[in-house]
Amino acid sequence: MAPKKVKEEVDTKEFEEYLNSLEKPLAEKSAKMYLNQYKLIVRVVKKDLTDMSVADIKKYLDNIPNMNTRKNHLNIFIMLKKQQPEDYAKLYELRNSLKEGIETALKEKNKDLCEILPDYKEVSEFAKKQTGRAYLVNYILLNYGVRSQDLDTTITNQEINDKENNFLILMADGKSVDYIRNRYKTVNNSKRVGEGEWQKRGAQLHTIRDKKFVSIVKDLLRDHNSVKMFDLKQADKEIRKLTYKGLSESEYFKILVCHLYETKQMSKLFKMGETRGTNIDIILRNYNINYQPEINEDDD
Repeated sequence: MAPKKVKEEVDTKEFEEYLNSLEKPLAEKSAKMYLNQYKLIVRVVKKDLTDMSVADIKKYLDNIPNMNTRKNHLNIFIMLKKQQPEDYAKLYELRNSLKEGIETALKEKNKDLCEILPDYKEVSEFAKKQTGRAYLVNYILLNYGVRSQDLDTTITNQEINDKENNFLILMADGKSVDYIRNRYKTVNNSKRVGEGEWQKRGAQLHTIRDKKFVSIVKDLLRDHNSVKMFDLKQADKEIRKLTYKGLSESEYFKILVCHLYETKQMSKLFKMGETRGTNIDIILRNYNINYQPEINEDDD
């Protein structure tokens, strides 16, 4: 057996000095992610990033085939070059041009997907015929456009004080189910609430009154006070077992966006962005829709 390759140690003093210079500290998760990207770059270039010229940075980036990885690494250089105004301005301009290339490629990809993916009616008809957990999953995906982790829920008829997890709660009157999402990708990001005004998204509550949905929840709770939506932790794999032709939640969302745009249901499209937790600006921009409002890049 070949010996395990040991990762080369990296001096992170330069990056730590940058973190300490910030007026507002980065979130722990973001700081860790940026630090890991910094280490990846330094292992290749073998020097402090602030010592690199813009020309050398461009050469480094040109060797990265994946456009998103290239953009992420460029962001690290931009962070560290803020104290070098001339280099910072050039790198910022480079990022804008790179962003345009990524957006163009993404629009083309999503445009193709609208033509390749199944029709909304086809998926909707499949969803209506499902039973048990399959009906619950398909209903939530088609009505709220959520991500995989949002479906990792506890189904219960008990009062809940938990502010960390997601729940489907059968109400005491037996006529509705509250879908509570405390944990989703952009829960701590901001959303626009007015001209130039933003606020934290926070938890979401959706009241579901669909009779078949409520009936299935009652059946699942017949012999228990609480059950899990999925037995396994890998929500995406569990979801694919229950969706039309094994489609992912992101493919369901693309089908929804294409359908709502093509049928000019813009108010529903805006609402879908709200429930998913993605600013509508980003959805419209990524699907080649001619709409150019203010962008907040916290969401994706």
